[in-house]
Amino acid sequence: MPFEIIGQVLIILAATIIVGEVFEQFDLPAVAGALLAGLILGPTVFGIIQLSLQLSAIESISLFFIMFFIGMGMRTELITKSISKAFSFSVASFILPLIFVSSLAYLLLGFGSTESFAMSLAITVPSISIISVLVRRYKLLDKVTGYFILSSVILTDILAFVLLIFISRPFSSAETVLIETGILIFIIIAAEKIVRRYAKGLNKAMRRIKPLLKSSNIAYGIILIFGFFLAALFNYIGITYIVGAFFAGLIVHSIISGRSAYGRVTRTFGRITDGFFIPLFFGIAGASALLDYADMSIKIAIGVAVIIAAAIVSSYTLTHKLSSKIIPGSYPKKNRRAAGILSGRGAVGVAIAIIALDAGIISSLSYSIIIFATVVISIIASILLRGVGAGQKPDKEKALKDIESIGEWD
Repeated sequence: MPFEIIGQVLIILAATIIVGEVFEQFDLPAVAGALLAGLILGPTVFGIIQLSLQLSAIESISLFFIMFFIGMGMRTELITKSISKAFSFSVASFILPLIFVSSLAYLLLGFGSTESFAMSLAITVPSISIISVLVRRYKLLDKVTGYFILSSVILTDILAFVLLIFISRPFSSAETVLIETGILIFIIIAAEKIVRRYAKGLNKAMRRIKPLLKSSNIAYGIILIFGFFLAALFNYIGITYIVGAFFAGLIVHSIISGRSAYGRVTRTFGRITDGFFIPLFFGIAGASALLDYADMSIKIAIGVAVIIAAAIVSSYTLTHKLSSKIIPGSYPKKNRRAAGILSGRGAVGVAIAIIALDAGIISSLSYSIIIFATVVISIIASILLRGVGAGQKPDKEKALKDIESIGEWD
C-alpha cells in the first residue's frame, strides 16, 4: 500500500539526502546519488514509492525552482559575449555526440527513429544544474574557462528544448512555436539589458515603497509571481515552462542591485533549492523509472552499455581536443577539467525525458534507460575529474579584465 503524500516526501527526501551525502564523501555528484536512491525506492527495486499525480506536481514545482535559481546565477553576457566559442563547445559536447548516439540507439535498440533521437537527446545533453555546481567547485566561476563552459551549456540546453519541440509536434506547428520562441527570447534578453541599465533606479524606487508596506517579505512574493508568470507564458505558447523559469531568474538577477541584496535573495532561494527541491526532484525522477528486467534482453542491455560508453567517450574526447585550441593558456589538466565538467548530466536531461514520456514520444523503457544512463554518466564524469586539481584561487582583477575582453576574441 503506497504511503500518503507526506510520508512519501519524507522517505524520498531522507533517502536522497543521505545517499547524496554518501556520494559526496567519495567526490561523486549528490545528484547521481539522489537518482540512485529514487531507483531503489521506486518499482525498479523495492516499490516503496509509487508515482502519483501529487508526486508529479511536486516534481514540476521542484524543477521550476531549480531552473529559476540557476537563472538567477546567470547573465546574458554569458551568451552574447562568447557566443562563437560557446557554440564550438556545444558542437563538441552535444551536437556531434547526439548524432552519433542517436544513430547507435536506432541500430542497436530497435526503437523508432523519433524515440531513438529523443532518448539520445536526454542522454547527451549537458545539464546546467550539475555543471554550474562543478564550475563553482573547481573555482572557474570568475575565469574565462568557466564563462565558456556556462555559456555553452546555456546554448546547449536551449537548443535541446528546441529540438524537443521539433520532434514532438507536426512540422507546421513546430515552426510556429520556434518563431514565437525566438521572438520571445529576443524580447527577454533585450528587456534584461534594459532592466540591468536601470537597475539602480528600480531599486531606489523599491526602497521608497518598502516603508509603506506592512510585510517585509513582499519582495520575495513579487519575485516568485514574476517567475511563475514568465514560466506560464512560455508554457502557453507551447514551450516548456522550464525555459521560462530560467529566463525569469535571469531577469531577477538583473533587477537586484548590490552584493548584499543579491546575497540575501540567493541564499534564501539557494538553501531551500539545495536542501529540498533538488533532492526531491531527482528522487522522484529516479522513482519514476521502471527497469523491467523481463523486457531487458541481452541485446538491449549490450546496446545500452554501448550507448552510454559512446556518449561519454565522444563528448569527452571532442571537448578535450577543442578546449586545447580555444581556451587561453590551455594545458592538459585544464583541458581535462573542461571536458569532464561538460560531461555532467542532471536536471535538463531528466526534464526532457519527463516531457518526452508525457508526450508519448518515448516509452517507459526508454525513460528508465535515460535515468540509468544519467546516473552512470554523472558518476563517470566525476571520476574523470579526479586528479585534475581544483584550480587556483581566481585573481579578481585579472578575471574581470579577461571577462571584459571576451568579446574581442570572437
